[in-house]
Amino acid sequence: MKLFHRFYDLWLRIIGNREEFPLEFRIYHAVLVITALALSYNIWFKYHIGSTEGSILAFTFLFINIYLLYISRINRQLGGNVLLFSIAGNCLVISHFFISSGINGPTLIYSATHVLLVIAISPARRQRLLVIVNFLVVAVLLFFQFQYPRLFVSYYQNQADRYIDTGSGYFFVTAIIYFTIRYTRKNYAFEKISAEENARSIIEHQEFILNQNIELANLNERFEYVTKATFDAIWDWDITKNELYWGKGYETIFGYPAESGEVSQNFSLWQNRVHHNDAERVIATLSTAMENPERQFWQEQYQYLKADGSYAYVMDRGYMIRDADHKAIRIVGALQDITSLKAQEIKILEQNKRLQQIADINSHELRKPVATILGLIQLIEPGEIKDELHRQLFEYIKLTTLDLDAVIKKVADSTNESAG
Repeated sequence: MKLFHRFYDLWLRIIGNREEFPLEFRIYHAVLVITALALSYNIWFKYHIGSTEGSILAFTFLFINIYLLYISRINRQLGGNVLLFSIAGNCLVISHFFISSGINGPTLIYSATHVLLVIAISPARRQRLLVIVNFLVVAVLLFFQFQYPRLFVSYYQNQADRYIDTGSGYFFVTAIIYFTIRYTRKNYAFEKISAEENARSIIEHQEFILNQNIELANLNERFEYVTKATFDAIWDWDITKNELYWGKGYETIFGYPAESGEVSQNFSLWQNRVHHNDAERVIATLSTAMENPERQFWQEQYQYLKADGSYAYVMDRGYMIRDADHKAIRIVGALQDITSLKAQEIKILEQNKRLQQIADINSHELRKPVATILGLIQLIEPGEIKDELHRQLFEYIKLTTLDLDAVIKKVADSTNESAG
């Protein structure tokens, strides 16, 4: 069993494995190896029966066979190599016909085998031409022997050598045909199974892609509905390509029509629409957030130019997508128009400012007489009041004034806190 595995490993190393060579190359290499074995036998046999010329011829074509195998593995070009094999085979048939008794030897058997091998390894477009050439070669040889029979003298020493030569030729040819066809059919069957598996894999992959496309279409549809339903302008900035995509809300909120190319644009166009008072601050905070590998979110408020030339106060939020090196490659965000909220905020601030002014005035005006009363009370000594009723009234006025002062102070502090 180990010997078989070693032989099989040697076979694969010579003809090439599936990872190295396509099936056509492996079949061609197998044909060259099998032919080389047959030629090796003929070197010994021709010499044994006294045909030195036949032995030299077999050795010559064995060398050519080995060379064709070598250049096929090195150059990996099948077409030209197969053509050389066909030419060499026809030359071998012609030479062998003249030195092996012509039609009385096994040459025609070798020629028929050569045709089969050429058909097995040559491209379909060349098979017909190569077969016709072989037919012509054999026809010319037969005609030549028919016209000049005296040129073809038997080199066999006895009848037994002729039978052995013809018989061994038949057996070798049969073995070559058997192994070639068996190897070809076996590998074609394997290639067919592999092709079917690849086809199934491709179909499954196509179905997966189709399902992914359907899911992506559903996601895109949901995204479109979300962008229509929300009051935000959804944006997606591909940093690597410097492409900025805006959702439908961008047109609805800011008035830039989609047909003018505003849906997909570069980042600089957005940057140019940020109010000049805010641009430096906004770009600086965005750059800082992008450069910080720990940051995922960015948020800013600024004024943004609308299509009608007015500016809207916006709240801009972005989520950063980073690669394996934590470099920001994409930001997905939403731009919200907060102009009305900003107007309410300004209105509230102005109201608070007026309340602060009122509180300051009231506090100053009210505390002034209270402070006067408290000053007068400090001038009066309680012991100087002889009448008990007057003393009690004096204490009551003093406590009431202090309570009034505390209330005024509390109102002022509450106003300051609200305004702040």
